[in-house]
Amino acid sequence: MGPNYRCQKVLDAFGQTYGEDWKSWNILAYLEQIERERGIDVVVIDLPSQHDPRESCYNARQPASADLAYRRWLRDQTSSRGLELWDLHDLLSESQFEDSVHPTESGHQKIAGSLTRRLEVRMAKTLGANSLPKLHTASNTLGPGE
Repeated sequence: MGPNYRCQKVLDAFGQTYGEDWKSWNILAYLEQIERERGIDVVVIDLPSQHDPRESCYNARQPASADLAYRRWLRDQTSSRGLELWDLHDLLSESQFEDSVHPTESGHQKIAGSLTRRLEVRMAKTLGANSLPKLHTASNTLGPGE
């Protein structure tokens, strides 16, 4: 389990910080515009967060209802805007987090592996399988400046 926390404190802090206004902070409209006007492919990535439920909290940073609402909103918004969504939200186990947001080294490696595979598929579609460069993973990394 993650750090000891009081769910009511999380609920109060979340409400004071975000309220219901978080939906109006829509960066996805801007990303849609970039994709449309500049022809730049945009991929939205929902990164993992630790699931450490207590009462009505998802973890030490957010209520379960907010996590569910955000994930639903993100799926709906990316779909309606024609943006690609890579959902990594549930990729890691609880033991692969230092706290409710920061992955351990093995967590980072698992995220990198998932992103590498997805990038390879995406690039094969875009460039064609014969033009696909070899992507480097944690066990085969490029040096600085390479």
